[in-house]
Amino acid sequence: MKKTKRFSLFNVKITQYSLILACLCISQLAHAIATPLGSLTFTNPTATSRQEAAGETIDGNLGGVADAHGWSTSVGGSDDRVNQAHTISWDISTPTLTLTANESVDYYTYTFSFYYGWDELPTLSSFSLDAQIGESTNYVRITNYDSLTSTLAGQTLTSDEAGIISGNEPGSSTTLLHTMAFRTDSDITNLRANLPPTPSWTGIGHIHFAEITGSATAEVVPEPSTYAFFVGMIAFLFIAYQKRANA
Repeated sequence: MKKTKRFSLFNVKITQYSLILACLCISQLAHAIATPLGSLTFTNPTATSRQEAAGETIDGNLGGVADAHGWSTSVGGSDDRVNQAHTISWDISTPTLTLTANESVDYYTYTFSFYYGWDELPTLSSFSLDAQIGESTNYVRITNYDSLTSTLAGQTLTSDEAGIISGNEPGSSTTLLHTMAFRTDSDITNLRANLPPTPSWTGIGHIHFAEITGSATAEVVPEPSTYAFFVGMIAFLFIAYQKRANA
């Protein structure tokens, strides 16, 4: 009798440990797996002013102090376009992601970096981002950011409920870079930066936009059918061990 009881307790323990192990396995499988997709490809730069210089935002030159190349909202202080709102946009290609039959993408995380030229003054003091997502040709304002960072000395970037990104006036800087990260439910096909009138720290209010770069990550998860399969395995193990324990 004692031997039977001891054997029954042993089976109960086996059942418990098996369930714990199975749950751990499912927990690992059910969590999304961050899959880096690599660098984005930017094409067809389109701007509302100085159209001939818009292409320099994807020429591979990351800008920096005393670097005079890049796109600007105006030619100089006498150019009235500096007092107007402007946009610059790019078509975006996201590297192809190959999924298995039992996988899907929960969401994408996009990271974009804006590089500036000359010095810390002709950098953006405020701006917003719109994106065309998935098959839609309509722009959607990005309002929720995972992170906003600046390499400009003493500057912190923040965003409000309307998606307006702003920062305090920076100190002297040698690396001129803003980086924004956010999530979308599908891939991005076009990104647009919206600039208000006189959007910089210079006396005339123009910017010196040198380069844009970006990357993407996909959160890949199993399909619900995969979950059901493993839940069924747990139920089968539990019933089998319960019957053996009660035998």
